Amino acid sequence: MTSNVRAKTVFIIFLPLITLFFLQANILNAETKSPEEVVKMFIAGYGTARMDEAADLTTDKFRGDRPKSVWVVETWKTLNAIEYGRKESKVIDSRIGEKKAVVLVESEITTNPANAEQKEIYVLTKDENRWLIDDLIVTDEKIKLDDYEL
Repeated sequence: MTSNVRAKTVFIIFLPLITLFFLQANILNAETKSPEEVVKMFIAGYGTARMDEAADLTTDKFRGDRPKSVWVVETWKTLNAIEYGRKESKVIDSRIGEKKAVVLVESEITTNPANAEQKEIYVLTKDENRWLIDDLIVTDEKIKLDDYEL
């Protein structure tokens, strides 16, 4: 067996193992994200070319029982029509229970015809070992997270 063939054989044997290792590491990393991190990742993808990544952080209920791909296309069209943009967002409070979490975010968004400052209340549920966004409430009223049962 030539060294070229030996190198290819070793490569073919170890490539799946290396790939499996990195996939497992990525899955474990996703499972260890806190509710605040999940919300920040969702915000980073929402309304951008990374909408599919945002969809991966949501429950079926959040997407109105639509498949992720349908939710992405329909939401993208709606956001595009209003020229949606996000200027700034910051997590200002959170409450985390065993299976449910609530994260409060202050955001400034832009749309056509106007800009808005708003509070976003993300309700997350723990699905196996991952936090997923299950509901989103947008308001401009004063919020007390103590009002949310965990």
